[in-house]
Amino acid sequence: MVKEFYRLNKHLFLENADHLIKIKKIPQNLIWKEIASELKTLLEQKKGY
Repeated sequence: MVKEFYRLNKHLFLENADHLIKIKKIPQNLIWKEIASELKTLLEQKKGY
């Protein structure tokens, strides 16, 4: 799911930077909408949107 999020949202990732996504606990129910929303929020904060 993270790879797919990256493919669809390359514009959110900083160029010439390494990104590390650490998953501490795999959720019981993986829901794309929730995962994408959380990742988008985190990356937008980092990039300064």
